[in-house]
Amino acid sequence: MASKYEAYWRERLPEIRELVQTALGEGESGQLPLPGLTALGQRGNWRGTVRVRRSQVSGADGAAHVKALGRMLAAELSDDVWLEARVDATPALRIALVGTVSLSGRAASPATKIGRAATMPAPSVIVGS
Repeated sequence: MASKYEAYWRERLPEIRELVQTALGEGESGQLPLPGLTALGQRGNWRGTVRVRRSQVSGADGAAHVKALGRMLAAELSDDVWLEARVDATPALRIALVGTVSLSGRAASPATKIGRAATMPAPSVIVGS
């Protein structure tokens, strides 16, 4: 059974996919307001950051809502993408491209990756888009 946060992120998946596509093309997405997130729990702070790379989730600051977002992104992304998702205090979501992983398995520098990301075909980035 999915957690309340996993269900919330699944409902927002089409919008999150758009953020990812923007981040891949421009280096960072715009801001996506997250109405309803604060109704899911009693938190003093909704901020959090998670990095997703090669189906691995790291840096979720112990926040269940951010961990759930990271798990969903990890399941959706192809192996060559390395992203950072940030939820701010508003709460709103932004996604930034950290890099992509080369065929050798090493991450290239973010500056190099941002330029290459714009040429990546969208369908190969997120499963089901």
